[in-house]
Amino acid sequence: MKTRMIAPVALAVLVAGGAMAAEPRGIQTYEFSDSVVDVSIECLNEMVRFEGIIQVRTHLFETKNGPVHLIENWFIHQTATGLSSGREWIGEGVSPFQGTQKVGQSTVAQWVNRIRYTPVEAGDPMFMYQNEYKLTVNANGDIVVERVVDPPEKAYPCLGKK
Repeated sequence: MKTRMIAPVALAVLVAGGAMAAEPRGIQTYEFSDSVVDVSIECLNEMVRFEGIIQVRTHLFETKNGPVHLIENWFIHQTATGLSSGREWIGEGVSPFQGTQKVGQSTVAQWVNRIRYTPVEAGDPMFMYQNEYKLTVNANGDIVVERVVDPPEKAYPCLGKK
């Protein structure tokens, strides 16, 4: 059985509905609102609500020997609010994505997320989100996951004072 993979970010392009504009060399830019998400962060000892805007630059192209490449750079701008304490943080980060597919042969998709959250009030803890993922579908259609997304308690470490 052959597996065909459409990258999650490519799907976001289709449903985002944000402003999209062409730049030189076929690069597209667009922006969309990030989903509002509540996450329990162990090192903060509370539930935190995240919301924000994501700006994306994407480039989709095919090379002469057949593979189709999708390169996307997500620029993430978020606010984070502690639901019990009311503490606030500003999050800024990037999430570059690269996907390559040669129909009937193989697929590789990988991305990295790195967002640093700086407290609005001096003395509150700083934390970050960091994760990476790599998935390969080989020519036989077998899915090989080389890196797995961490659970939230490992993906959101505090930096410095807790």
